[in-house]
Parts: sequence; C-alpha cells; structure tokens
Amino acid sequence: RRAEALAAGRRTVAVHREQELTRRLEKWGHGTLHDFLRCAYSDGASLDDLARQTGLGRARLRQELQAAGIAVRATGRNTAVGKRSRAMRHDAAAAQRVGADDITTWLAERNREGWSLSRLAAAVGHSSPWVRARLSAAPATPAPTDPPWPIAR
Repeated sequence: RRAEALAAGRRTVAVHREQELTRRLEKWGHGTLHDFLRCAYSDGASLDDLARQTGLGRARLRQELQAAGIAVRATGRNTAVGKRSRAMRHDAAAAQRVGADDITTWLAERNREGWSLSRLAAAVGHSSPWVRARLSAAPATPAPTDPPWPIAR
C-alpha cells in the first residue's frame, strides 16, 4: 500500500508541475515547451537559466532540448551573451557591496586616492586581476585644465 500511495503522490506532483509549466509558458507567450526552449536557448540562455525558469531538472531539460531538435552546447562553452551577462552581474554585485552605482568609477576614484589593488579587491570581493581589468576599462582621468591666469613665457 505504501508503494502505491507513494506512486500516486508522485503522479500528483508531476501533474501539478506540468500544469504550472503550462501556465508559465502561456504567460510568456509560448504555446509549447519546445517553442520556448528554441527561443530562449538561441538567445543565449544557459541550462541553469532554463532549469530555473521552467522548474525542470537538468536531465529532463536535456531530453526536451534534444526532442525539440536543439543541439546542446558543449559544457564549458561560453557564448558572448553569457560572458557579458555574467560580467554585468559580477559588476552589479561588486557595486552593491561598496554602495556604488558604477563599480568602475568607484574603483578609479579609490585608486586615485591611493588604495592598493589588494585593498580594492578585498573591498569588492574579487581578485586583484579582476580589479586591474576594471581599472583598465575605467575612463581616463580628465586632463587638468589651463590655469585661469596667463602663463609667462
């Protein structure tokens, strides 16, 4: 009896998950799971993103991608969209840690104040090479303006 009750409970949960997935797909304007997967995966969504959005496990998600005729990207292969998305998330998280709107500006200002790379890295929660890369992307320091008085020559 226990095995039958367990199986019935699992069927009920599976039906509920399928109904919830159908409701989400309709809300997002997609008629089928395969249609959604084609759109999202071709736009650069990762398997983790798709699993989080659909509530499917990775094994089932891979099966559905294959059933939809979508070639799954090799593990570890980064798309430009994925790289850019992760970089933006990391920058936003670092800015939030230090209470800044723009992390590159914040880093450049602290660097001009004399903060070391290791101190900056500790403040934002990243490595020194990460900080160095953000500093190299920071806008150049504006050139000093001419003094308001004439220079004797």
